[in-house]
Amino acid sequence: MDEIFWIPIGAIVAGLLLGMIVGARSRSSSAGSGALVGIALAIMATFPLWAIGLSNA
Repeated sequence: MDEIFWIPIGAIVAGLLLGMIVGARSRSSSAGSGALVGIALAIMATFPLWAIGLSNA
């Protein structure tokens, strides 16, 4: 697979881990809710790269 597919996957994993850490440190949320927010933001941020990769495939 091209790099255009692997870069978004790495960003989504980074968003998941960052969301879990921030959620676990928060007093009003949990690691699970932080992970969901992190995944959602990472998917929205990397959607243009997925679109470019799929259009060039």
